Amino acid sequence: MTIFKSLARKKVLGQLKKAIIPVQQALPAVSLTLIIDLQGVIIVRAGNYFPEVDRINNFIHSALSLRASASQFGQSFGGNSSSVFHVRCHSHTISCFEVDRKLLLLISENPFEGSFDLFETDQKIKPIINNISAIFQSNPSF
Repeated sequence: MTIFKSLARKKVLGQLKKAIIPVQQALPAVSLTLIIDLQGVIIVRAGNYFPEVDRINNFIHSALSLRASASQFGQSFGGNSSSVFHVRCHSHTISCFEVDRKLLLLISENPFEGSFDLFETDQKIKPIINNISAIFQSNPSF
């Protein structure tokens, strides 16, 4: 990798890191935000939740599997695959948003059952996704 490509990559990573900071402000229950590629490689991460590497890798693997299952489920009914899915567990909600062949993953804490509003999440995340998408579209080789 040339020094120019390396500098360009660092610049894009910085832009992406800045782009996900508003997630925590818009959705305070979110404790971990990741942007990953479709192979599960972490591009950037932010948040105050720092699980061990194996736990993050398991989470990423599960999210990729769920994405594939959600896609198959949508297609089995003659529809298109969804670019968004949410999975609510007892103590956490996992949200996945497809952004230009990358995934924005959120882990949110559910302090009270039903306290994490999925519609509100989708609405608040839209401008953040648009910003991330603009970064990827202006850097197609990333």
